[in-house]
Amino acid sequence: MAARFGRVLRVNVGGLAGKHVRDTPTPDWLDRLAELRVPARLADEWARLTGVGLALVDAAGGRGRTLAPVDAGACFGRGQPRWPECLEEPSGLAGARVPCAAGHGDHLVQPVLRRGVRAAALVSDVLPASPPYTAERLGLSERCLFVIADEMSRFLDREPSIDPGERDFPELIGGEPAFVELRAEMRRALQVGYPVLVTGETGTGKDLVAWLLHHRGARAARPFVTLNCAALPDDLLESELFGHRRGAFTGADRDKPGLFASALDGTLFLDEIQQLSLGAQAKLLRVVESGEYLALGSVKTERSRARLVTATNASLEALVANGGFRKDLFYRLSVLTLRTPALASVREDLPGLVEHFMRLVAAREGLPPRTVSREAMAALIAAQWPGNVRQLIHEVERALLRCGGGEVQPAHLSPELRPLAPTGLKFPDMGRHLAESWEREEIRHGLERTGWNVSRLAQELGLSRTGLTQKIARYGLRRPEA
Repeated sequence: MAARFGRVLRVNVGGLAGKHVRDTPTPDWLDRLAELRVPARLADEWARLTGVGLALVDAAGGRGRTLAPVDAGACFGRGQPRWPECLEEPSGLAGARVPCAAGHGDHLVQPVLRRGVRAAALVSDVLPASPPYTAERLGLSERCLFVIADEMSRFLDREPSIDPGERDFPELIGGEPAFVELRAEMRRALQVGYPVLVTGETGTGKDLVAWLLHHRGARAARPFVTLNCAALPDDLLESELFGHRRGAFTGADRDKPGLFASALDGTLFLDEIQQLSLGAQAKLLRVVESGEYLALGSVKTERSRARLVTATNASLEALVANGGFRKDLFYRLSVLTLRTPALASVREDLPGLVEHFMRLVAAREGLPPRTVSREAMAALIAAQWPGNVRQLIHEVERALLRCGGGEVQPAHLSPELRPLAPTGLKFPDMGRHLAESWEREEIRHGLERTGWNVSRLAQELGLSRTGLTQKIARYGLRRPEA
């Protein structure tokens, strides 16, 4: 993790960060499949029958295990077997005899399924093209390969603890129910290619979730293309998405492919999808429904096989009701909806997040590890965090630069957090202080939201009007002048 800190911090700036779901990793599911007794014996029989190697490669093509020794200098490359570059991408192949693009001969490919979804594939080394490799021997080889794949598929179907689509998400920290649900929904999303809509406040890590859905899924070896829909004016946005032909508009002096073309059969991530105009929404709907689109200035329909992941910090339901977003597009994009929790709603996870970022920032800056005092941690827990984890990361960076050495103290925090820092509290009193700090901020935000309608807020909070009035006075909250 520390070695990849540059990448991790870049995506974590969006909001979430990491902790393994399990304390001890389970054996790799590819190893478990390769060690199954019946498939292992059949693989030996395969090697005796064909005289060529056999590999088990995961659905993304990036990892593999050897079942019968493969030629490391030929199509599989060196080291552990991966998807041969001489074959098309794994997702495009069914059980078949496939010609080698390098001209060496043919490979046999047989998918391994889990509940109807491709989890891996058996890939043979190049088959001999001349006798004595007869048609009869080829038929026996294909049947043997099918039985091996069928045995593996049966094992995956009846073994709930082995899930090829399941990956720990070490970039996601949190044991709160909202995080547990998010991880579970992400694992489900890895199994299918439907569009995904990621919702949540600004800074909660929607871009990180999209990145993980791509790099932990079957399309990891394909392009991951992103666009912030708020970053471009409407007249350029369509050209950026769908591309244009020479002469389509003033200044279009050459053909330019759009992001759908660049994404190929990878993933296209569109952030702030609510910023699309109704015209662009109509064109996007066509792509989602049929996979077809027209580049600007073109009359030739093009097709896209990219998976679409979109994100928004707005309520698309409200925009649909107001006519600002197409209802049919909303229903198509929200086949799978993932919600990233706000930091203020998962306060129990905040100490772990703080410690995690303290280690990462210290490693990045070449600083010795730092600890956070109880008072400073109490202030961090009591804060509202409108900027969510993005704000927390910047706060950690600021505190580490200010503290110099030793513990991070309240004085090293931003000025707006210092009033929340208790001074001289013993540990048993800290919980009461945190609860009161949290209650004060909740009441203050509630009063601002309701325009200081005390009766309405009291009803929302389950308090009497008198009880809420007493708390307002106790916390020194004053209504601003008009």
